[in-house]
Amino acid sequence: MEDLTRLLLADDSAAIERTRAAGEAALPALEAQLEHPDPDVRFLVVECLVALGSPAALRLLPPRIEDDSLDVRLEAVNALFDHGPVPGMGPELAALYDRSPDGYIRRQLALVLGRLEPQESGSRLASRLVANDLARDGLLAALARQGDPSARARLARLLEEAQGERVVDVLRLFRYVGRAEYTLDLLPLLEREEIVQDLSNDITQIKRRACDLALDEFLRLRPEALGFGLRPPREGYVYTELVAVRLLLRQEAEQA
Repeated sequence: MEDLTRLLLADDSAAIERTRAAGEAALPALEAQLEHPDPDVRFLVVECLVALGSPAALRLLPPRIEDDSLDVRLEAVNALFDHGPVPGMGPELAALYDRSPDGYIRRQLALVLGRLEPQESGSRLASRLVANDLARDGLLAALARQGDPSARARLARLLEEAQGERVVDVLRLFRYVGRAEYTLDLLPLLEREEIVQDLSNDITQIKRRACDLALDEFLRLRPEALGFGLRPPREGYVYTELVAVRLLLRQEAEQA
């Protein structure tokens, strides 16, 4: 793997394709550069590990969440959010959560933990649900994803109370949770028509209401429930479509 090492040390992004081509055989060369003094090299190593994407490669990422470089830390934790975690990582990720002073990193770690089986991570998540900072939302979403009824209720309150751009953020958490049986919790947002997201550019005016974004999430989880599908933002939803989903969820609320 001398050619891969050469590419890494030159901070050449061609190392990513070389890693993909080599497969698991690239791991020793990558692991050898994980502690390189140049943060750009370490960042490239993380990118290569993500490109490889195997359990063995992903297992090398958690220590990089404590890297001296913020860019490397973010790349590592976001990679685990997107591609991991690997079963058995729970104790290491929880320890990283406890040591990290960064609220965003802790939030991402909580969301990563939430993708593990509840028997591995559920108690670790619940025991850390004490801090009133950015990480709290991640913990709530992770527990709700695992089916915790108390966390689901608290996430529902976040959805109901969110204002402005906060609506967008909380709906991203709802999407992460990904449980179709929770769509009733979208009803308060589906009743609201204030603008919460502006996607306009020089050519097109795209201003999305709370109800538009909530209907997006409903349709992602229950695409067959209504007589229409998910729309691109520039098209939006018409009044009769909003009425249809509101009526459906009100009926479900009465039956619950």
